[in-house]
Amino acid sequence: MATAVQKYQIDKIENLSSFIKELIIKAFESPENKESIQRISVEIPKTDILNWYARQQTKIKLFWSDRDNQFSVAGIYAADLIKNGDDPKHLNLFQAIQSKITKADRHVRYFGGLKFDIETDVSNEWKQFGSSCFLLPRFELIRFADKYHFVVNLLLPDDKKNKDEILSQLNSLDFTLSPLSPYDNKIVNRTDFPDQHRWINMIRTAVDSCRFDSYEKIVLARKSKLLFKQNIDPDKIIKQLYQNSSNCFHFCFQLDESTAFLGATPERLYLRDDKTLKCEAVAGTKRRDIDNTVDRQLGEELKQSHKDIKEHQYVIDSILEALVPHTTNHTEMLKNNISLLKLAHVQHLIKRFKFELKQGVTDVDLINSLHPTAAVGGYPKDRAISEIYKHEQFDRGWYAAPIGWI
Repeated sequence: MATAVQKYQIDKIENLSSFIKELIIKAFESPENKESIQRISVEIPKTDILNWYARQQTKIKLFWSDRDNQFSVAGIYAADLIKNGDDPKHLNLFQAIQSKITKADRHVRYFGGLKFDIETDVSNEWKQFGSSCFLLPRFELIRFADKYHFVVNLLLPDDKKNKDEILSQLNSLDFTLSPLSPYDNKIVNRTDFPDQHRWINMIRTAVDSCRFDSYEKIVLARKSKLLFKQNIDPDKIIKQLYQNSSNCFHFCFQLDESTAFLGATPERLYLRDDKTLKCEAVAGTKRRDIDNTVDRQLGEELKQSHKDIKEHQYVIDSILEALVPHTTNHTEMLKNNISLLKLAHVQHLIKRFKFELKQGVTDVDLINSLHPTAAVGGYPKDRAISEIYKHEQFDRGWYAAPIGWI
């Protein structure tokens, strides 16, 4: 049985803290609250979520925004933090989350992700994120379309013994919402791994391997280490990224005072709603142009480009091969509906899929089958992945990996 969410409304955000405190105390004292995730939701006036997010001085926080600019959330502190143990397939982690959200309101979300290759060891620089990690925020500031809510998540009955800590965390939140100062930080040094000479040799070796049919496509990455003049502020970086990259999912995960993972991506691995599954093949690239006529011409060139069409087809094939065993309605899935995904500076080919899952298919099944697609790994998958680590020799961590919410 799902626990109904408690919904309230307040006119002034300045009064929110004291109002929420009363609701938390009331939730702890209620005899009706059994073992569940208790969700207190208060509708609030329109609020700049990224501004509020940047003002919270906590070591655990996250920001998430969808590609359609309809849903954004800033999460502060952790009501629950689930990290993977020794299970390389993450089965226990997903089962633990599923057991908790099954009894909760449908808006309860755990945010997190997995590393790119779950079979390899976690390097020191990715240690805080681990092989996988999912977070249920203690406090959330959420926007759904034009509605704004402040939310508290309580894990009952366990959180009753954390009452004083939770109220202290609430008291530490900053609701002043005055404008932030501009962010101006200079790069003073950059080091690339591999360097330019070795990078060029890597690409040549990879191209030669394609010619000899070792694989048909491979996606290589390199790592850049940047030294800045001042301390890095990930909150202000994600705000600039959000303002300057349209049609993207935006995210920032921070699990301690000194480490954050943030980015923007146009690609959706999948969206699942019970047995309905949506996913996309995104590949091929052309620049945008401020002249609409030129921009349309570039888009048509992309749709006619033999190289880009072939690259896109590898991604389509990798998705079909992964999902056909788990799905029905394949005729609908195979219809040609390739279009353009236009971002701020570039445009891509995109094909969207929607179909029904067979009975009993789990998220573990989907992630293990789908990831990595040819868009971030290569094709065929297994051969490309083994070559990636032979070339790159560093841990991608959560980069190009499955991240999102459950």
